[in-house]
Amino acid sequence: MSPIPKLKEEFESTTNEFKRILGDGEKAYSWLKTVAAFANTLGGTLYVGVEDNGTPVGIPKDLVDKQVQLFLRNVKEHIRPMPLFSFRYLPAEKDLYVIEITIQKSVEPPLILHFHDIPAIYVRAEGQNSPASREEIIQMVLSGKESSFDEQKTDIPFDPKDFCRLFERYEQQTGRKLEEKQLHAIGFFTEGGKLKNGSLLFRDDFHSPDNLVKITLWDGIDKGGSVFKSLGEFNGNILDGLQFVLKTIDANMFSYERKTDSGRQKESDYPKRALLEGLVNAYAHRNYFIRGSQIEVTLFRDRLEITSPGGMIGGLLLKKEKDIRSIQPGRRNELICSILSLCRLMEKEGSGFDKIAAEYATMNKKHQPYVSSTPTCVTLVLPNVHYLPGIIDDETKEVAVTCPQWDTLSDKQARILSFCYVKPRTIEEIAAFLSLKVSTYLRKDVLGRLIKANLLLLNDSRRADTYYDNRDIVKLV
Repeated sequence: MSPIPKLKEEFESTTNEFKRILGDGEKAYSWLKTVAAFANTLGGTLYVGVEDNGTPVGIPKDLVDKQVQLFLRNVKEHIRPMPLFSFRYLPAEKDLYVIEITIQKSVEPPLILHFHDIPAIYVRAEGQNSPASREEIIQMVLSGKESSFDEQKTDIPFDPKDFCRLFERYEQQTGRKLEEKQLHAIGFFTEGGKLKNGSLLFRDDFHSPDNLVKITLWDGIDKGGSVFKSLGEFNGNILDGLQFVLKTIDANMFSYERKTDSGRQKESDYPKRALLEGLVNAYAHRNYFIRGSQIEVTLFRDRLEITSPGGMIGGLLLKKEKDIRSIQPGRRNELICSILSLCRLMEKEGSGFDKIAAEYATMNKKHQPYVSSTPTCVTLVLPNVHYLPGIIDDETKEVAVTCPQWDTLSDKQARILSFCYVKPRTIEEIAAFLSLKVSTYLRKDVLGRLIKANLLLLNDSRRADTYYDNRDIVKLV
């Protein structure tokens, strides 16, 4: 037999875990958590006979069957409902094997692990199992529902007079009158003439705290120590909500003006098509089952974030995914998407991320949009095209800052403030940045004076002292 093929991943991850051997009794709890967490999240593969570092060592042939029976007995006894799984036996060294156990994502989550009569629900992320939060449990329950939110029926009769905005939008985009048979064709109302949940979201007088969108402006690059301003909130119908957000952002952007032959022309910090696509995507694909949540639009100096309740379809977890064209489209609310398509606000093919990427195609790497997702929300990040440094993150070494005492600072002090704005730095990091040695001069004469002026703050509660800007005084340029 051929030797074991290369494992799917060399490290433990969201869908991958290694065990030298499966323990029984109290020791079974650790790997049972993994099985339940896999089934509650994305599914995954458990390799038995592999070291933690990914090195396959195998187990003897006579132990393979015992390990399989131990697995079956413990899973049957402790996990409800039973997960779906399959086995493969991979040859390692002579007469040694690795057991590959593939656990499928459950179609009826959450799976509950019962141990010592104590029930627990686990989820999986970044190679770790953790107890599910309330929001994650809600998300799991809702993902198993057969009927989507927007397709559920109401007792409210359809009356075209209640949908003036919808009819106006359609006529503006197509030059034609919207006919009731077109609405019937997409399931806007039932055979008995009753509206569905998704249809209600477009009614002129619709208002609900469960369809809330909030807009907030921060003057820095994050929510730590920065001044913020609430720009408003809206809980009406989707078409009016889109218009409200676009107008609010346009009125509150960090304005940029370009000189022209006839004067000055204000330019948008964010491509309007990209912004519209992002907002439409948030309304179209949010999880409306999650009550008490809202779409959040947040403006920072370097970017705009649109966060929508509900994870990606299929439970996909993303971390700053910049290849947004590669993200497979999925529709959580088919009726809402059909109505938005009818209004020419989105396309049936689900090409919204493609259009956003196209708007930023000529920009550099620091000005590229990205998507992050967790089991409970999806966030689209659009870079401010007029903020020259681009998106500022932990990898950014220094940024342009200023303060009232700026003209009195030495070059070293000014550079330190530029270096310590993004995140706290140790004195060793500051010395290396300035090409200096750690010395009493650097600690007392340079850093000490900045601290005395209240421009730099010292955190001495960690193992190593760190220095960071006082953002109430030091501001981004």
